[in-house]
Amino acid sequence: MKQRLGLATALLANPDILILDEPINGLDPEGIRWVRNFYNLLSMK
Repeated sequence: MKQRLGLATALLANPDILILDEPINGLDPEGIRWVRNFYNLLSMK
């Protein structure tokens, strides 16, 4: 949950570049899938 909250906080400013350090560290398999799918959707924008 902290990873998702951190990602949401980083995206509030609508940055042009997003640098992430171990964004899926400590997540369960479902959370990892969610984050990867989210990154894929974000990269299509």
